[in-house]
Formats: sequence, C-alpha cells, structure tokens
Amino acid sequence: MKRIVVLATLLAMVIGTASMASAADITATGSWKIFAAWSDNLDFDDNNVDSGDESDFDVWQRFRTQFNFTANENLTGALQLEIGTSTWGEPNGGADLGGDDVAIEVKHGYVNWVWPNTDVSLTAGLLPLALPTGRFGNPVMDDDVAAFVVNAPITDNVGVLAGWARPGSNLGTDSRNAYMDVVFAVVPLTFDGIGVTPYFARAYSNDNFGADVLKLDEEDQGQLADALYQLAPSDPNSFGDEELDAWWAGFAFNMTMFDPFTMDASFVYGSADASKNFDRSGWLADIAVAYNGFDVVTPELFFTYSTGEDDDRGDSERLPTIAGDYAPDKVFFNSGGLVIDGPQDMAAQGGYWALGLNLKDISFLNGLTHEFNIMYAQGTNDENFANADANISKFGHTLTEEDSIWEFSLVNEYQIYDELTATLGLAYIAADYDEDTWGSQYDSADGARMSIGIEYKF
Repeated sequence: MKRIVVLATLLAMVIGTASMASAADITATGSWKIFAAWSDNLDFDDNNVDSGDESDFDVWQRFRTQFNFTANENLTGALQLEIGTSTWGEPNGGADLGGDDVAIEVKHGYVNWVWPNTDVSLTAGLLPLALPTGRFGNPVMDDDVAAFVVNAPITDNVGVLAGWARPGSNLGTDSRNAYMDVVFAVVPLTFDGIGVTPYFARAYSNDNFGADVLKLDEEDQGQLADALYQLAPSDPNSFGDEELDAWWAGFAFNMTMFDPFTMDASFVYGSADASKNFDRSGWLADIAVAYNGFDVVTPELFFTYSTGEDDDRGDSERLPTIAGDYAPDKVFFNSGGLVIDGPQDMAAQGGYWALGLNLKDISFLNGLTHEFNIMYAQGTNDENFANADANISKFGHTLTEEDSIWEFSLVNEYQIYDELTATLGLAYIAADYDEDTWGSQYDSADGARMSIGIEYKF
C-alpha cells in the first residue's frame, strides 16, 4: 500500500513538473473604443438625400483584445479577438437588441520563435502585415493576412525581412486550385540619424483567379474583390482566363540627424497585369517635415502625390494596390476618420495630390492635448475619367484635375486615466466638384463631421 502511495505521489510530481515546464505566461492587451458621430453630406452630393450620408448620427463600438502567450524569450504566441466594428442597434453586428449575435472575430493568431543559437526570428499564422510605411502608412499592403515571415539581422545596421502571404485560395466554381499569393523582401538600413528601408513585393495567382472570385456571392468575396479592382480591371468581364501578375518597388525614409527638424518620406511604384489587354501602373510619393523644438506644439508640413488616369480609356495610370492603409488626413482619405479606423476607400482610388499643415501635440493643460489639421487636395485624373465606370470612378470618392477640396479638422483628447482617453473631433470639408465634369445631376456641397468617444487601452 505504501509503495502504491509513493508511486502515486511521484507520478503526481512528474505530471505537475511537466505541466509547469510547458506552461506559458499569459498577458492581455487591448483597445476598446466607443464613439458617437454626427456627419453631414460626406458624399458631397446635396441632391442625393437618400445617400445615407445626409445628417447621420450613429454610435460605433469596437473591442480588440490580444492575449500574448510567452513560453520563454525565444517562443511566444498571440491571439487577438475583435468584437466589431459594430453600429449600435444594427442587426448581426453584436450591438443590437438582445446582443446575441455572433460577432467575435479572430483578427490575429500567430506563433513567433527565434531559431536556436541564432538571431533569426520567424513568425507564422494570421498576422498584421504591412510593407514599409512613411508618415501616412503604406498604400499597397497593410492588413491582416495569413503569412510566414523571416526576420534576419545581418549587421547592427542592416537586416533582411522576407515572407510569403496568401490572401485567398480555393475560390470560384471552375477551379479547385485557385490561389493568390504575395511574396516580399525588405532590407532595413539604419544609421545614426537616418533610416532607409527599400522593399520589393510581387503578387501572382493561377489562371482565371479574378473571374473565379467575382463568381462568388458578395459575402464570400470578402476583401478580395476590392483588391482585384484596385489591382487592375474595372470591368469584371475583362478578367477572362488571365492570371494576376503584379509587382511593387519602393522605400521608406526617415531622418532625425537635424533634430529638432525631422523628416519622413516614402515612394512606391507598382505595375499590374490581371486581364487581357489591360495593364495598370503608377506611383505615389510623400514627404513630411516636422519641427520638435517647441514645448506646446509640433508643426508639420506634408505633401503627397499619386499618379492619375489620362484621357485614354486604355491602360490605367494609377498605382495598383492590394489592401493598403494610407491616409494623410482625418476624414476625406480616411473614410472612418475621427471615429474609428475605417476602410481606405477614397485613398485606394489614387489620382490626387495634397498639401497640408498639421499642428500636433498642442497642450496648455495637463492631460489635455489638441491637434489641428488643414489640407488642400486636388485630383490628377483627367476630367474625361469621371463617371467612366462606377467601380473605379465615383462622385465624392474620385478627384479629377477639375475637382478640389479643403479639409479642416480639430481633434481634442483628454486623459481621464492613464488607460482611458476621451476624444472630441471636429471636421469640415469644403468641396468643389466641377459640374461640367460630373454632370448636372450632381450638386457638390460641403461636408462636416463631429465625433465624441472614449478609448480604453490596457
């Protein structure tokens, strides 16, 4: 009997030790947002009273929580869940009467480990993937996607980051081997006061991939249909049986060696062929210069330019994109601006230049900060491009050489607690869309937005 007790005790100790050895430290971080917003005429069409943008008031919420699992300094995992973005009262969003909708999404789920006896880091799973960004993001790729990434330092100043991502596979009705892949390589170069990060990316697919995606129901298409429109054709029939073949080359640059003056810049050129007799190629560049020598304000001057369509209805002259996140302002180029991170519908259109001034980090009272922005934007698309196709040219979303806007915004933040921030945002957009370009059915009018909300970060 004693022998059995001893054996049982030893077995319990072994099992307990094994459990402790395989255990991971778990920590949680998150960003929980609740915002209310009133907006007026943000499609800039005063005639379209049924547009949904006419004197709207809504309340949104989005709860992102990430669980980090740390086995040791060389092995970690992450799982991020999201509830939202949900509009209060709308069904199937998790914020309507009863609140019983299935609204929890898996946003991230990946493993990161360091290869033994090296400094090489590997990450695999559903993860946030962004090509190098300048001051305002990357217009080509900045989204969550299933990917495998290798990060290898070469020297103290030079590294290599490379990977493969799969935005979609096994879609469509005619092919059981449909896929879309993205491969990329990034070379970070960091020196005293200067950083340069050149990169290259390529997207490719099987034959017939574009047509396969567009045969699906809208819900099953997800973001892939939007990506296809941004990569090349405007007419779904033009996809035919062609494969996707696209590439991008660019760099991000930052300089602090002349502090308190700092500079950020980026450039990217891309070319895509995704349909018969149709190519798309273009570029985008930006620069932002800030002065950090004042105690109560940081002024920043910025300029951005992207190529636009000419009057030829042949090949496209705009930068092809996949799923970028690029917004030099608060509202016009950021559809969800002043409220919550929104889809970059307007920025993805391309074909504009913008000049602006940001007055950041304005503070006169402890815990209260302000940011004031003013921006002028004009199109680089030929006026004959307007209304050419609803998928790529839309009034209120596309700027031609005859169209322009002024945007003024003010964001006020108050730190209630270290983890809780209240925000009040105000924005006004003076729009000048050319009636001769778009037609007499449109009557451009100014737009406005006011938002108020809280964010709990932990």
